[in-house]
Amino acid sequence: MTFWALTISAGVLVVLLAFFLASKPTLTSRGDKLKGLIVLGVLPALWLTAMNVNIFVGSMRMDFCGQCHTMQKYVDSLQVEDDDALASSHYLNNRVPRETACYSCHANHEPIVGPVLTKIKGLKEAYVEYVVGAPEKIEPKAAYVQESCLLCHKGG
Repeated sequence: MTFWALTISAGVLVVLLAFFLASKPTLTSRGDKLKGLIVLGVLPALWLTAMNVNIFVGSMRMDFCGQCHTMQKYVDSLQVEDDDALASSHYLNNRVPRETACYSCHANHEPIVGPVLTKIKGLKEAYVEYVVGAPEKIEPKAAYVQESCLLCHKGG
């Protein structure tokens, strides 16, 4: 069973349990109140945490990047054999993990805050794509950070 199926099933279970508890006229005993707190407080918090982790990790995958109409041509270009194309040569020669090829090079690799900053940047890009409107041509906003390259290419 996939993680998505588990988290959705857990969410459905929480909703059903919440309706069950809501159907009781009053929560009189201490045990009923504790069950209510767990069902209406703790379980939804755990479920939301699991869903956020799933989305956080899932957005690192290349198929997530390809969902965006603007980025699909870049994801497709990884399959084209071209020694001058840096991304495709890394992808086709297995120099980056295939499942997370985009994220491997475009992420902020600072410890602890790096993934969060990368996700915030991704949310801004999604906003531009779906609300403002995607530009015809994507231009880099800043110089490429060579420290990302040096994570793999140091000393050699």
